[in-house]
Amino acid sequence: MAFRCANCGQEYDLTLVAWRCERCTGLLNMTTALNFDPAQVTDEASIWRFRHTFPLAPNVMPISLGEGNTPLVQVDLPTTPANETAHSVYLKCEYQNPTGSHLDRAMALLVSQAIQHGMQDFTVASTGNAAVSLSKYLLEANKSGTAHVPINASLDKLATVADSLDLNDTSGQLSSAYEAAEQQAAAGAYYASVAHQPLALAALATIAYELYTDLGDAPAAIVAPAGQGTLLLSLYLGFQALKSAGLTTRIPRLLGVQSDAVAPLWAVKNYGFQAFGLIEENATLASGLQVIAPARGDSVLSALHVSQGEIVTVTEFQIEGGRVMFADIGHPVEATSASIWTPMRAILQSDIDGPVVAILTGQAEG
Repeated sequence: MAFRCANCGQEYDLTLVAWRCERCTGLLNMTTALNFDPAQVTDEASIWRFRHTFPLAPNVMPISLGEGNTPLVQVDLPTTPANETAHSVYLKCEYQNPTGSHLDRAMALLVSQAIQHGMQDFTVASTGNAAVSLSKYLLEANKSGTAHVPINASLDKLATVADSLDLNDTSGQLSSAYEAAEQQAAAGAYYASVAHQPLALAALATIAYELYTDLGDAPAAIVAPAGQGTLLLSLYLGFQALKSAGLTTRIPRLLGVQSDAVAPLWAVKNYGFQAFGLIEENATLASGLQVIAPARGDSVLSALHVSQGEIVTVTEFQIEGGRVMFADIGHPVEATSASIWTPMRAILQSDIDGPVVAILTGQAEG
């Protein structure tokens, strides 16, 4: 069996296309840890070179746009009055994926699996990146679907959505878009949610494998935006697989960044679960961070604890400043990616011993 309900323990095999338990509607996890074997890595120019790590049936035919293998660039950051010491950081340029975000890795696997098992209709909730990514993979596969979008979705990004995907304006916050997508999934559509589909964790873990390959070891720390926190959890699982294979001795310290406008992971980590009910779904420049109820929040916080990591928050002013600073050093990224600038500078000034990697998840709008 490949997947197990986190609530009731019901197990499912590799043919599963549902996003939640069919018995109790609980969230699904992979039943076993990811397994990384360097001898099984192929020379394919996409994440499919790590296929042996994916919980996929052998007959699944890859649908690929060449996702993965994104550049890892070492950059010397400019000094400022507040940062007088020169530091260098490694930027993992996920915005150079085929449709402009790290979500391409997950969509490649989700769409490939769903089509192999007969799914014809697809749905997703998105502020921009997920809709663009899903549309391009559905176009490649000659399939169609619907993206449910909130009022703060990126119009520039939605303008690039392929004709394979219809857009439904929910006229509400991101939570309302999730509700609409879940309703469509309940009616039979495949829910291409990177946050909910367990297969997406294996897809995003490929970032860890690429970082190990490029650096020759695990980095000391990784900074990444954390809306759902799925990326952080996937990185943790990927480096756990590398450690279990005897290829590294450490799990990087994971630093997740949330907007102070909506920061559920930060609130629960610092004040316990009683703080969750106090979180409001406020607007933020970083629409990818406007997540009020992370689907895998417990697992994300557990991964942070094991890695001795942290969740921090940034202001809207810091997010906008980060966007300007990243553009100034030649990396035009969206606000969600830009949110990591200030925490990235902070960890570089700490006593961290070893390389620091910053994940740039999505390209700038427009």
